[in-house]
Amino acid sequence: MFTVTIHDSPDTPWLTFDLKDILECLEPKIERLVWRCSGVECTGPFAEGIQLADEKQQTLSAEELTTFAGGVEQVIDGRFEGREAENEEPVLVLRAVESNHWVVIAKDKDVIRLLRSRFKDVRDAS
Repeated sequence: MFTVTIHDSPDTPWLTFDLKDILECLEPKIERLVWRCSGVECTGPFAEGIQLADEKQQTLSAEELTTFAGGVEQVIDGRFEGREAENEEPVLVLRAVESNHWVVIAKDKDVIRLLRSRFKDVRDAS
């Protein structure tokens, strides 16, 4: 597994990108994954829906997660695990950390390449 963190400009008190931007960047890699979320704290019109999916341990398709993400203004904290339908182990994990940065853990190194091509400050995690 490969792990990176995505950061933003130190000049802004919050991130100028969010879950929807990460999902959009990774669209070709996520379309066949099913998702579970946990520990989600977020704001926006669809915040209640994504938090309900978290509470009920509901599995979401990539399309459903992308729709929810489009109606969320900011993910403050949360973990989003993408799995292949027949596999229990996640192949992609997206984790928001206190509105400060995102941690991405991926089985596929190409995911990291896509993130580096889209976001300015992608750092290898130690």
